Amino acid sequence: MPRSNEKNINLVLIFILVLFVVVSLSTLFYYSTSKYGNETMSKIKRAYIGNSPEECSKIKFICLEGMRRFDDDRGCGCSSDMGRNYCTNKDKNLSVCVQIYDPVCGYADQGKTTYSNSCFACTSNSLYWVNGECERNN
Repeated sequence: MPRSNEKNINLVLIFILVLFVVVSLSTLFYYSTSKYGNETMSKIKRAYIGNSPEECSKIKFICLEGMRRFDDDRGCGCSSDMGRNYCTNKDKNLSVCVQIYDPVCGYADQGKTTYSNSCFACTSNSLYWVNGECERNN
């Protein structure tokens, strides 16, 4: 009889281990894609992390690059910084852009460039863009 109890205990331990792995991976996927993924965050102007001022006074968090912390009467979280609009993979891979002149300043590793609109900025490998022409350096 001791062997069957040992088998049962081993099965329970295996089940708990599998459950732990599944929950851990699910949590990691949730936070990396829906809450903190660059592509998702680039479309969100404000993302709440704490749901009340009291909760926010007890937690610490770091916002993604291009985002900054905000606090209001509803809670706290991260919001887009300085009007930056980050180019998503979808934006970067467009094959056709509309020929509308709505100038933006696109920022890439090489510096900044004025583009006729946000579509051209993103398809030209900009990381992000802001409304208006780039300021000229004298």
